[in-house]
Amino acid sequence: MSDLEEKKISRRRFIKGASGAVAGAMGVTFVGHLFGLNERVFAFSLPDSEGYLLVDDSLCQNCKKCMAVCSLYNEGEVNFSLSRIQIADNPFYIDQTIGQCRQCVDAPCVEICPTKANHVDPKVLNRRTIDKEKCLGCRLCQEACPFEFARLQYGKDQKMRKCTLCDGEPQCAKNCPTTAIRFIKGPAPYQRGDSGYRVDFRSDFKYDWARQKWDIPGEKLA
Repeated sequence: MSDLEEKKISRRRFIKGASGAVAGAMGVTFVGHLFGLNERVFAFSLPDSEGYLLVDDSLCQNCKKCMAVCSLYNEGEVNFSLSRIQIADNPFYIDQTIGQCRQCVDAPCVEICPTKANHVDPKVLNRRTIDKEKCLGCRLCQEACPFEFARLQYGKDQKMRKCTLCDGEPQCAKNCPTTAIRFIKGPAPYQRGDSGYRVDFRSDFKYDWARQKWDIPGEKLA
């Protein structure tokens, strides 16, 4: 067999293989929709985070103490631009919006990272965090974050940073004077909206004054 014939056969095999892969992927998607299977069955899969932040925007007084202690703990300085948690002011409403990292179940920022700098840390609650030594500063994770203002920040060192859960003791929750931010120890909720992360503490849950903690059914409150 000549070299030309071998190249033709190799090319034919490649085209057939690629076509088969595409058809297979389309078949999986079709079957999923046909039987109503949850998208997570076919999604990028990560171990569930064992801790996340729960917030009540209506309790926020816009003091921004959470941003101050966050940047101080993680950066060694008070710098709102480097805070992992952000408070967004809305001029049309009285309440502010607390923008906390969701520790997403299927985290797009982790999935898209080309160097695996953005990764799951099994040593600290399976948090989704960034290894600065591996970070290229490409900002792909920031672009991939699906929320209105990205939960990732670009620092002066040209590296990305995101919520570290303060090594298991989030300072934002610990220091919020109105308890608008609470740290939940348990698997993060799998959902696309805000319902699992934004609540009304005053009507949805009871406050245990003896323990000075919110009584949240099914969750262990830190």
